[in-house]
Amino acid sequence: MQDSRPNIHHSVPLVLASIIGTILEFYGFTIFLIFGDIIAANFFPPQEATLSLIWVYGIFASSFLMRPIGAAIFGYIGDKYGRQWALYLSISLMGLTLFTIGMLPTYQSIGMLAPVMIVLCRLLQGACAGGEYNNAGIFAIESFANRPALAGSLVAFGAGMGGLLAMTMKQVSQLPLEGLDLWRLPFLLGAVMSFMGFLLRRKIKAFFPQESRKPFPWKVLLDYKASSLTAFSIGAIDGAFAYITFAFMGTYLHLFIGLPQTESIQICMYALAAYLLFAPFIGYFADYMDTHVLFRTVILLVIPITYFVFILITRSSSLALVAVLIFALMYAAISGLQHSYLLSLFPPQLRSRGVGINFSLGGAIFGGSSPLILTSLLGIYSDNMIPAYFLILVALFCLSTCMVTSHKGPSHLATAPL
Repeated sequence: MQDSRPNIHHSVPLVLASIIGTILEFYGFTIFLIFGDIIAANFFPPQEATLSLIWVYGIFASSFLMRPIGAAIFGYIGDKYGRQWALYLSISLMGLTLFTIGMLPTYQSIGMLAPVMIVLCRLLQGACAGGEYNNAGIFAIESFANRPALAGSLVAFGAGMGGLLAMTMKQVSQLPLEGLDLWRLPFLLGAVMSFMGFLLRRKIKAFFPQESRKPFPWKVLLDYKASSLTAFSIGAIDGAFAYITFAFMGTYLHLFIGLPQTESIQICMYALAAYLLFAPFIGYFADYMDTHVLFRTVILLVIPITYFVFILITRSSSLALVAVLIFALMYAAISGLQHSYLLSLFPPQLRSRGVGINFSLGGAIFGGSSPLILTSLLGIYSDNMIPAYFLILVALFCLSTCMVTSHKGPSHLATAPL
């Protein structure tokens, strides 16, 4: 029987519907971090500026704890009622949180209610993110099962686009326009993006019937211990690379290597551009290979290349740009291949929960905490190779779990309750 699923080359709206939530997710997370000083000044007691900023970063970190909870909730919705219902709900709630932050009165207007509302918005946003990223990857690959690596790499591309858009809005907010709270504009733009994403996702109905299926009971997850551990380890290496590459690397180059702050930021921007170009590239060609062998090979190569990259950075600051670009390409290869690998670990009726919960846990523990852990260790031991050792250990953990876990072929990815 001929597969009625749409061809990826002729369904641009459906591809956008798959990745726009990922763009919004990483956009929302990034703007909260880069506008941390402004949020601290507007929503916390002004006489405690340093403490307020610490609170903002603490709120940012706490939102990662909500990701596994969100993955469980939205994962159940995706497994039982269809991926599209989970995607409708997650993108709507993410837009609501961004709109609320953009319109929220300041501490000077409503007092302690302002920081309380910020905390609630961030916790809800973290839960939505836990349901969005993996459900988007699952939906994209199940929709285009004949090109799973390319579909998954487009979701990774969306994540990078969200970060780039947030950095661009930071520059816009610094325009010399007096009397306007331009810092609110990026949050309100996120709400508009959410509404556009919801409209795009309504097009899903034109391709797939909305029907509920009977998901596997939660206890069935216990039968997939090895798959769960593998998904956890892939989330760990993805989170570690993501937040070291795009959140920690600039600070590392400036404070520990001694590069000027402007140059450090520029290097990170070039790295993000390289990531955006390479992730879809590797996804496109990976579909003509055995993606599982390719993914394991990439993880294996990460170990010596990571060591080499940090040797270059620590020995010669003039080679920092080349080293960080290599580093970004490694991460692009990992994130461009990981979605198709993850989906093969679980049956369709358990996929949203199995992938989402374990991947989110790995990302929260090894990703969200990595800047704090590495900064502390670098301060104690004064060894600039510490980030390399950390990443190599995570890569060894990921490689070992991948080598002992079986997987299904691409045809298994298509039989899913959309």
